[in-house]
Amino acid sequence: MHLVPVFYQGEYQGEEHLKSFVGKTALGGKLKDEEIGEGIVVKNADYRDRFGRQLFVKIVTDVFSEVKRQKPPKDPNQPKSGEMLFVEQYVTLARVEKFFYKLIDEGVLEETFGVKDMGFILKNLNLRIYEDLFKEEADALPDGYDEKELRKAISKVIPLFVTEIFSEKAAGNL
Repeated sequence: MHLVPVFYQGEYQGEEHLKSFVGKTALGGKLKDEEIGEGIVVKNADYRDRFGRQLFVKIVTDVFSEVKRQKPPKDPNQPKSGEMLFVEQYVTLARVEKFFYKLIDEGVLEETFGVKDMGFILKNLNLRIYEDLFKEEADALPDGYDEKELRKAISKVIPLFVTEIFSEKAAGNL
């Protein structure tokens, strides 16, 4: 059986300490006649997230980092859709905070929330805010609105407010 070597086992000593292992290899990888490792996987064997799963972090060298393709910028002169204008008017920080803290009150989200919970938070908030808009603001919906476009507009706006909530928490204002 071929196992991946362990470079370090012990107490966490900081990011710089971890980065000192990146690029080293015990498996003999070569790139352009230079011995180089792809990266390292960091795991805390004792830590489990709230779903009981172990989490890992992978740190890679620049040569092996994956680049996210960028979309061409949108034309700033293109008018916003009726759905986007509606969402910008009715999806406010106060509305997002209300449902964000409802998640905590209901025990769906822990008070120790963080960036690791972002996907879970956005999924829950998108659905709840979409339903709330139909319940509270149905008379203001644009005529002939497209449900898919409305959901898309909501999913573009909510992360901005959630990021603001995270910043407030980090600043100790929550």
